[in-house]
Amino acid sequence: MKTLILLLAVIPLLEGAHIDLSAFPFGTTLRLDESSGEPIYQVFWDFDAETETSQFAVRARTAGWVGFGLSPDGGMIGSDVVIGWVDGANVFFHDRYADAQAPPPIDASQDWTLVAGEEEDGYTILQFTRPWITCDDRDRNIEANTARVVYSWNTVDPADANSVMYHGFTQRGSASINLLGGQRETVPDPVDVESFTIAVTDVVIPDDVDTTYWCYATQLPQEVRDTQRYVTRFSPKITSNSFNFVHHMLVYLCELDAADIETQGICFSGDVGGSVNECTSSQLIAAWAVGGEDFVYPENVAFPIGGPGNQFGIVLEMHYDNPGLTSGVLDSSGIEFFYTSTPRQDDAGILFLGHTVVYTMVIPPNAADYSILGVCSPTCTAEYFPEEGIHIFANMLHTHLVGHGLVVQHIRENEQCNMTEELRPIDENLQYDFNYQQITHLEETTVLPGDTILLKCLYTTTGVRSVPTFGGLATTDEMCLSFLVYYPRTNLTVCDSRPTATAYNSFITNYLTPEEQMLFIGFDGSEGQFRDVLGQIDWTDQKVQGLESSLQNTLVGERCVDEDGQEFNQEVPYPDIQCEYQSADVCTGFEPTPCCERGTTPTTDATGATTMATTVATPATDPIDLSGYPFSSVLRVDGSGETLYELFWDFDREAETITFAVRARTTGWVGFGLSPNGGMIGSDVIIGWVTENSVFFHDRYADDQVLPPIDQSQDWSLLRGQEVDGHTVLEFTRSWVTCDNRDRDIADNTARVVYSWHSNDPADADSAMYHTQTQRGAVSLNLLGGQRELPPDPSD
Repeated sequence: MKTLILLLAVIPLLEGAHIDLSAFPFGTTLRLDESSGEPIYQVFWDFDAETETSQFAVRARTAGWVGFGLSPDGGMIGSDVVIGWVDGANVFFHDRYADAQAPPPIDASQDWTLVAGEEEDGYTILQFTRPWITCDDRDRNIEANTARVVYSWNTVDPADANSVMYHGFTQRGSASINLLGGQRETVPDPVDVESFTIAVTDVVIPDDVDTTYWCYATQLPQEVRDTQRYVTRFSPKITSNSFNFVHHMLVYLCELDAADIETQGICFSGDVGGSVNECTSSQLIAAWAVGGEDFVYPENVAFPIGGPGNQFGIVLEMHYDNPGLTSGVLDSSGIEFFYTSTPRQDDAGILFLGHTVVYTMVIPPNAADYSILGVCSPTCTAEYFPEEGIHIFANMLHTHLVGHGLVVQHIRENEQCNMTEELRPIDENLQYDFNYQQITHLEETTVLPGDTILLKCLYTTTGVRSVPTFGGLATTDEMCLSFLVYYPRTNLTVCDSRPTATAYNSFITNYLTPEEQMLFIGFDGSEGQFRDVLGQIDWTDQKVQGLESSLQNTLVGERCVDEDGQEFNQEVPYPDIQCEYQSADVCTGFEPTPCCERGTTPTTDATGATTMATTVATPATDPIDLSGYPFSSVLRVDGSGETLYELFWDFDREAETITFAVRARTTGWVGFGLSPNGGMIGSDVIIGWVTENSVFFHDRYADDQVLPPIDQSQDWSLLRGQEVDGHTVLEFTRSWVTCDNRDRDIADNTARVVYSWHSNDPADADSAMYHTQTQRGAVSLNLLGGQRELPPDPSD
């Protein structure tokens, strides 16, 4: 009981004090009473980038307890939560963690700090704060991506901290919010602001298909055509009765044929004229998707439109999503543009970047963290970007239903040491939510001519798709796109890429069975036949990884499109990143080593954890006997059928330990681990390598799509290691249960095993180079389900 008293924040109510919710720049209603229109639960927030802290206030229609927290996936387990209530003259508040479907226990480290609390007009209001990073394993970092917020309440105050009553099924929920992606200090509209709206009128949303792209062609207002204006803000205007059907809107500026002005119909069809369809590859001036709100340009930037001699045709592209084939839905949605006649310091542009929307973009079924890339090459940026570069300050990321993470990578040639270096990501959202998309303001990034911009999209189809998913316009198809907002404006509007026939020929030749190869005889390249043939392939793990490898290790077709619709096409390689981006770790004290110094200056964290946590042994002189293991599995073979990565294991039920050996065709580092779902994040991994005189080995944990940090608790134990005949062999052991929060238990069920390798040894424990998309994989195995000692066959 003494512990609870120490951990429970209790502060007195302040007489006459009032929590001012209007002072918060951001807020949203998480639950609404549909009968009265009154909010049931609201959250308000603000953040301070300098101190890296966030402030919150929650307002719930209850006189009982109120809960709020951050979740990995919108569920309760794994959430970092607070529960508080107002009782008489006191406010009670405590930081908790949810490790089961039960009342969350109080966290030993109280990192959410109560500021104030009150009850007013039937509502309980709590105000509190928290650092973005707490270094508490039971907390979730607050990051510039889509946060899954969970909330709950009860009508009754608890008797004490251990008596929090269940919230019930109707008094809880979750929502997606970007807690750090907003503009803290809203730029006010100029004094001379005017506006115009581009919107469809009474469109009957088709009820015979689930996805419709509808194009409306018009022109800028006469006064904007006559004199150039400068857009400072745009705002979505969604018809209330069609709110659930409007998925996204794009507005393009272009030249339209006179006959196509004031026409509308289904895009990319005979319903609209050719100039309307061509316009969708022209200058993008606004983008909105479900979950988005107003977009306001910084006070030094505006988007120029109109004026004599400039384009004045406008096409509004609507994406309607009607999975239930609902009839009779009318829509008059659009976007309102606010503009001024006064130019600002810089003109803005929007760059459409990523993978071309085309059916040859393929995501196999039952794939985890499958990556699709879209590249804007040094040739394209050198041709179109000014000498001082462009400055990217906002972005909207876009995939469909099976996309769950996107990263806009920034790559530059480091001339000092002649290496291709990855710089800080332009944008990153590894918790992407299809139902919550918006343009987010970013820390400004300068991209120079000759730099590469690489968009990586991650998809998981495991358990949700039994057939391939293709690139396309339908919601059930996929996209991999980024809409970068930048200044100064250039002539470049589109920079995207697509796979070549060479890549698919490589996949067919090296990974498909002879019977599957026969499916491509007489192949005419049509979309229907392509979808049909790939749907007949037996998508094993090897083929999934083979397709990813084939597409990312051959040239891709790049397209650079200017404002006039002129295309520059070429075949380019994906960049070979030689020096990965590293970020500082405030919890361990790790500071990244400059690219050119990596490999020459070993680095450790502030506590020396890297040195202490790395196992170093002498390579085994006698061959490691792998034939003694009762269980084994080939995890990867090459195109000729030769083994690339092989796993061996045995277990001891009495001691509850397991022994592994991995054998990989490399003289570089080798990785192995256990994953929650076949992906990297959340995995419990080891990385090891062999040099002439030493074997290096360390237990790590993967909490991001970066080099996994070394675990303070080293629970994987190295037994032996050696290099022989161009292969690295590592033998190691581990207890089934370690009681380390960063480890995964080994249980008698299906384990998701992840593996990786690289052709080079690291210079030190902090410099393991990225394995690339083709040198990693995941498989499902039951590590404890085999029969260790097989009985002999009967004599007869």
